[in-house]
Amino acid sequence: MQDGDHSYPLAVSRDYMMAYIVPKNILEKEKTAIALSQALSVDLNDVLSKANLSDDPFEVVKKRLSDEEAQRVKDLNLPGVALLPEKYRYYPAGELASQVLAMQPKTAWGGTAWKGHFNTLLKGEDGELRQEKDAAGRWISLSDRDMESAQHGANIYLTLDRTIQFETEKILKEAIEKYAADGASAIVMDPKTGRLLAMASAPQFNPNEYNKVEDYSLFLNSALSLTYEPGSIMKPITMAMGIEEGKVSPTTEYTDPGVIHIGGYDIRNADDKSYGRANMLEVLDESINTGVIFRGTASRVTLLSRITWSVSASARSPVSNCLQNCWLHPESGKHARRYSILHGFFRAGSSYHATPDGQCVCGACQWR
Repeated sequence: MQDGDHSYPLAVSRDYMMAYIVPKNILEKEKTAIALSQALSVDLNDVLSKANLSDDPFEVVKKRLSDEEAQRVKDLNLPGVALLPEKYRYYPAGELASQVLAMQPKTAWGGTAWKGHFNTLLKGEDGELRQEKDAAGRWISLSDRDMESAQHGANIYLTLDRTIQFETEKILKEAIEKYAADGASAIVMDPKTGRLLAMASAPQFNPNEYNKVEDYSLFLNSALSLTYEPGSIMKPITMAMGIEEGKVSPTTEYTDPGVIHIGGYDIRNADDKSYGRANMLEVLDESINTGVIFRGTASRVTLLSRITWSVSASARSPVSNCLQNCWLHPESGKHARRYSILHGFFRAGSSYHATPDGQCVCGACQWR
């Protein structure tokens, strides 16, 4: 994650201590069980039952100890009680961008969400040591020794900006509280490069305490997983295109007829209402369908010049027997169907090669 001119770690590998016992080495089983139960806040009966397994060489008491818990175990200095280091994934930022990571940190390399894409890169390669041992399990010093060093995994850098991500998540939390919503999501993108500066979902979870999450839907990145048809959310984008083209401004006015006839269809406002004289701000505020169509019509010529070939009328040749009004491009031999406007958007026909005799091979044509 980006943090100004520096990077901020979202997920790192961290050493945690695991407390375990060797039952056969414990001298006073009940006393040891009570001491461990108090030091680690674990069930006494569970520890005692493990301590009574006299033939068992290894029993886990508790994993992922805090620094304080590990120190208390060391201070006990009890026979048959020991600590073992383990690596786990740790998230320094807590809940920040938790759904983007979407991890259940069962191991140092993360959970299911990253395994399919990044686990191999993150994990690296394990090392290996091959050498002969004697019957007692001791290394034979004069035997051949073959060792391969472990290879560190790669780092993955996200384009998310720490400040923007934090503020986006803060806004979502406030919105949920204000409107008593079940959830919310937001994406912030740099329009010039397409870089994602924030991707937030709420409510969140702390990946360091994923085992405390009762609702597994919190692990989903709702900004990506719970998609829906955009509908009127595209109207601000359509309006922005018109402003960029200089065809409309926020104060541009038009008269809303309540219904517009296009291509044999009647396009009405959602509430079957006519808003009369309205400007572009009111079009967005009231989500007026006819107003967005007016915006699209206002910049039709400029937009068409972007998405069609620059071919003069005299240079075009109509394709024979085409019912879709296709025109041959004089250089490429391809044809392009005319464009139609609906809701302020242009739907372009596909480009296909025409046959040598000029017949149209457009899939929409009835003639070949």
